[in-house]
Amino acid sequence: MNITPVFGRAGLGLCVLLALSAFSGCATAPRIPLTVPGDQIGLTEVHSGISTQEIGTTIDPSNVSAASGGGLIFAIIDLSIENSRAKKAEQIIVPVRNALVGFDASGLLATAVLQELSPISWLKEAKIENGQLAGKDALDNVLKKTSANAVLVLETDYYFTPKFEAIVVTTNVSLYARSASLRAKAERRGSDEASLLYYNKLSAVSYLPDSPVGLDKSVAANRWAEENGKKAKAALETGLREVAKMIAFDLAQPGTKDHALYASPADKKSNRIVPIAANANGGATMINVSGFEVHTDDTRAWVRTPSGELVSVAK
Repeated sequence: MNITPVFGRAGLGLCVLLALSAFSGCATAPRIPLTVPGDQIGLTEVHSGISTQEIGTTIDPSNVSAASGGGLIFAIIDLSIENSRAKKAEQIIVPVRNALVGFDASGLLATAVLQELSPISWLKEAKIENGQLAGKDALDNVLKKTSANAVLVLETDYYFTPKFEAIVVTTNVSLYARSASLRAKAERRGSDEASLLYYNKLSAVSYLPDSPVGLDKSVAANRWAEENGKKAKAALETGLREVAKMIAFDLAQPGTKDHALYASPADKKSNRIVPIAANANGGATMINVSGFEVHTDDTRAWVRTPSGELVSVAK
């Protein structure tokens, strides 16, 4: 496996499902487990990119409309409040963005992916194209023109939680079947080109070290930015390494029958409650999601949510 740099901007055009369906009334999990044996996959092309050039912000959405029984006027009030919150968040984040100028998140991710995926037999000879695919047309062109049997696409983003208490790194991982034999075994979502052998969303949450609960947002942002962004860089490095490790792990994990939600196994004594962003683009909120631990080491635990997502949190 080797790394080739390519260039492009955010946005794989294919709409992959956010793994939050379990919390919107849907009784199935979006995760698609890999069921095809590695020796049947063969040559694979890998595209790994970061969706944004700088760290993003999220906000807590206004609930005036819900609290007031709805209606157009209250919806307009919600929009105004959320726009104001977004502007304030963009102002608060400036010191962190300045401290992260020159931070090569894309290169760090590609290196981590290379290290974690190379030991997998069917990915050993894969070439990593390091750069975001620019929109749906770019993805469709790759899928149509590739000579590989399969294409693995990693779409990564990173952003602050609304109160700046944590940095979240999240990766949507999609393995597309291209050969006729693999397409016959894949699951189709969206266009005919989107024949998926595997899909999941993986996230890593890193909290601001040694900080009290309820810390002012501006103070928290300045702590992330101090010492040339030392804490922010450490959190991003941890998150990028974690998602790379989770990709290798999750490719080998079984799924549920008929995409049923993932329930805690009988031998798991307790659930973990983890924060996860509902939407990293625009007005997002952090919600608590129950899940069960599937892997731990000295410092972190990986939690499987009902939707099948994996979330890495500090122990």
